[in-house]
Amino acid sequence: VRAAARDHRVAFLMGLEGAHGLGENEPSVLLERLAELAQQGVRYVTITWTNDNVFGHASTGAHPGRGLTDPGRSLVARMNELGVMVDVSHVSDRTALDAIEVSRAPVLASHSGARAVGDHPRNLPDTILRRIGQTRGAVCINYYAQFVDPTYGEARRALEREHRAEFDALPRGRSWSTSAARNALARRLAPELHPPTLRTLGEHFAHVAEVAGPEVPCLGSDFDGIGELPRGMDDVSDLPALLRELERRHLDVRAVAGENVLRVMASAEATARRD
Repeated sequence: VRAAARDHRVAFLMGLEGAHGLGENEPSVLLERLAELAQQGVRYVTITWTNDNVFGHASTGAHPGRGLTDPGRSLVARMNELGVMVDVSHVSDRTALDAIEVSRAPVLASHSGARAVGDHPRNLPDTILRRIGQTRGAVCINYYAQFVDPTYGEARRALEREHRAEFDALPRGRSWSTSAARNALARRLAPELHPPTLRTLGEHFAHVAEVAGPEVPCLGSDFDGIGELPRGMDDVSDLPALLRELERRHLDVRAVAGENVLRVMASAEATARRD
């Protein structure tokens, strides 16, 4: 990553969002597949996606009060051995705390917010933010409007229920770009309903820095997986506006924009070398 930056090139990192992607075979087989993916360049694995799996439980799964399973503990240990970052976005609170306890390397939350700012199960409570900070991990902030401001999210979902036929006539997308028609319809039907702004998004970064430490917040975006962005963040070209908002809040922009994640990656690699 650093070499690419020096050469003014873009570095892309591969990850597996949801360890259910390893399959449903015997755990030993799944750990072999993990090693194969690591050899191919996968550098982080999210323990769960929106669903529970053999390794652990999700914040939006059937059992959000449960944590890592025994195979999940083996998964985290194997990720440490391989230098693969342990990602605790999407997981239940108990799964996150279990992963932090089991992992010998700092963990990463690749796309989560602060629950104290936006009370949604996909955001992290202060207890977990503090533990991530204490273990020198990182929390990359998700830009999804309905996670940034869950009150707005509730109002938006109510609008879609009220006008179900009109919304059902439009295609559903997994990104803000493929959801443009649905967002435009929402604005026509309820012009008084405003999504959160960059300032609200900046509040998530500031809260994580305050609770967990300035070396913890990072850029999470989730551009390819969310249906709506805050006002002022139409796409990646608006990143400078977000960085200005972070500067306004006196956050370390260099740390947030890359150094915090690179530190976690380096720690994962160092843990693997020690093995």
